[in-house]
Amino acid sequence: MTVFKSPSEKIIISEKIRLMRLKKSYQNELEKLPEGIIKIYSLGGQNLPYLVKEDSNQKQGKCLSHLSPRQMDELKNNLDRRKEVEFKLKRTIRWLNQIERVIDTGKIEEWVQEFKKRNELVE
Repeated sequence: MTVFKSPSEKIIISEKIRLMRLKKSYQNELEKLPEGIIKIYSLGGQNLPYLVKEDSNQKQGKCLSHLSPRQMDELKNNLDRRKEVEFKLKRTIRWLNQIERVIDTGKIEEWVQEFKKRNELVE
């Protein structure tokens, strides 16, 4: 005996579980990555790099002049990775919300048919 009403429902529930795990993974990764942007400020005739976080209209900056070029590259890569993960997290949340709406309305088969029409590779 199966709990699912249709094979499509099983697939949708499996996808929801996969996306929930992916969301948690992205959230954990974001906790470890630095946030902000690197800006160059001119102070006393010197151009100094700062890591600036913009929280609730207050700018908080940390001078980065003590970092080696390798450390600066690593920081830039981590900031780029953060942007990428934030984008993926938003997309994952959007998919999760769509799946939850489909499950709540009970229109799983209709959604699957529409999905197949939009994605030619899926049969």
